[in-house]
Amino acid sequence: MNAFQGVDIEINNILNLLTNNIYRVYNDLQVGQTHQITIPRSDNLDKSIYRLSILKIVSDYTIDWNANQYTVTLHRLTDNEYLTNLKIYLSRYKTPDYVRDAEAKIVNANDINMLERCIKYIVSFAYN
Repeated sequence: MNAFQGVDIEINNILNLLTNNIYRVYNDLQVGQTHQITIPRSDNLDKSIYRLSILKIVSDYTIDWNANQYTVTLHRLTDNEYLTNLKIYLSRYKTPDYVRDAEAKIVNANDINMLERCIKYIVSFAYN
């Protein structure tokens, strides 16, 4: 498995995970609520789940190697919390000015929702 599949492929992997496995449960949760789901394991999901854990939409996950599945704990957040969690992550590696500029880019992006804006930013950041 190639660990660096490219920005577009990795973003698509995460968006597919959200669409196929997460949104159907996540969108029904109230802010602050958690819910555990199982997802069949595949190599391209490891990194996707990790990226979602950075944003804290995934608050915990385990891999059951025998059952070949993930057990994922989802945590419903607000748009502001996605952005705050991304800023905390970025601040580990970059200056406050960089983080402020990143926030402005994310807030002004034209993507559908804040979660997807943050996902696209975090993947692009990892590749640069």
